[in-house]
Amino acid sequence: MGFSEIIIGFQQAGIEINAGASIEQLNKLEARTGFKFPDVFKQFYCTANGFKNYDMTPGLFSLFSIELINEYGLCYHEDFIGFSD
Repeated sequence: MGFSEIIIGFQQAGIEINAGASIEQLNKLEARTGFKFPDVFKQFYCTANGFKNYDMTPGLFSLFSIELINEYGLCYHEDFIGFSD
């Protein structure tokens, strides 16, 4: 399953998706947190920068935007960064 199918699935569940993040945003987050994201994570976030308006799936999954992670400093250290709930 590719990124497009994943995003369509979220949208079919009524989830609004943010436009993709820029590489610059991801690089800044990496610099701020000291965490190096895998390429596939960066590719996904360049396609969809999290859910809008704190949306959640019926199973209570939420994907945080880069801005939300930066704003609230959600759960990160050198081995882990929280990007979903």
